[in-house]
Amino acid sequence: MRLGAVRDVVLARVPLEAHRALGQTCKELRRLVYSDDFAKLRKALGLDEYGLLLLGGNEEGLYKIGSSLVCLTHNLKSLGFRAPETQHLELGDFTTALSTDGMLVICGDANPGERDVLVYDTREHALVEDLRFPDRLPLPMRGQCTAFLGDTLLAVAGGDRTDCETWAFSWDKESLWQELPPIPTGVFTPAYGVIGSRLFLVGGYTDDFAHAEHYGGIGMYDYTARLQIFDMTRRTWSLGPPLDALKDREEEPTTAAVHDGRLYVFCQRAMFEGSSNRIDNELRACSVHAYCFDPLSNSWSELPPLPVDALSEFVTCVHDGRLVVVGTMNVDPDVYDHDLDPPSTYHYEWDDGAEMWKERPLLIDDVDAWPQGWLGSLVSVPLRIR
Repeated sequence: MRLGAVRDVVLARVPLEAHRALGQTCKELRRLVYSDDFAKLRKALGLDEYGLLLLGGNEEGLYKIGSSLVCLTHNLKSLGFRAPETQHLELGDFTTALSTDGMLVICGDANPGERDVLVYDTREHALVEDLRFPDRLPLPMRGQCTAFLGDTLLAVAGGDRTDCETWAFSWDKESLWQELPPIPTGVFTPAYGVIGSRLFLVGGYTDDFAHAEHYGGIGMYDYTARLQIFDMTRRTWSLGPPLDALKDREEEPTTAAVHDGRLYVFCQRAMFEGSSNRIDNELRACSVHAYCFDPLSNSWSELPPLPVDALSEFVTCVHDGRLVVVGTMNVDPDVYDHDLDPPSTYHYEWDDGAEMWKERPLLIDDVDAWPQGWLGSLVSVPLRIR
């Protein structure tokens, strides 16, 4: 016990699941393993452990009994946390952004105005009130981009029930919502990610039919293959090279993540006006394609397809230094015959050296324990005991 810093470095190597037992040894070790300094030491040594948090919502904002948030990799209760307070939270059309200090900001919850902003503390695993963040979006928005550029929260694009809009707003702890230069092409539900001081948006629905990158959509909306880039330093918009494969393959972006300074976008076959329902065998046989945009070369490249069918549902993020995708297959009873295709979950990570997708296990792989609704957000956060 008199070894001081050497003792702390040795104990930092004890796995997270054993920290509670370690803390029961004596009062001094209890103070150590529960302290912020111990968590910082583990991070400095590269020994901190990350958990995958999956946030799901309900179609059309309909209330269903079931978890809205699940940790797929760790048992939060065994780490001393209560079940997340989102257990019966009514979530609908929302997007999320993670702050540098572990606050998960949920923007556009299922409510009549679609303007609520909720804050989930990923360190305490509870909904909290935090005056540094807004409690409402500046306007009713759906399918918008919400992202942090440093400490500044952005809410961009989205639209109401009848029109796409060119809105762009910023919020930081020193001010209220501030209007930014409008996005060149109004979209909702694009894929997006932050690299440095720039926000990259690709694809999405649009009612702007004048630009060359649009292609056939549903009803009053088309899809777009445009890449739109907002530079926070210059506070200007620009266009990057479009993701032409979206138009060529009639796809739409589903989810995206930034890894090693590149934007990875995952795409599924789009539904056009007059398309048959999702049971269509041709649609089911399509691949889930993954594309990579490198800002240094200002170009797109393609990864091998994700080894799941195009009717699966999935989300992505970077976890333990790897690009990962988790999702479900055969869950929708209107799509699949469960006698032939039982519901299941999956977890893949991208091996950059081998240039292939590798299947990985999850602690929570039972589809019934996942959020009962659509998969909205996947977040990797450092974990500690409580």
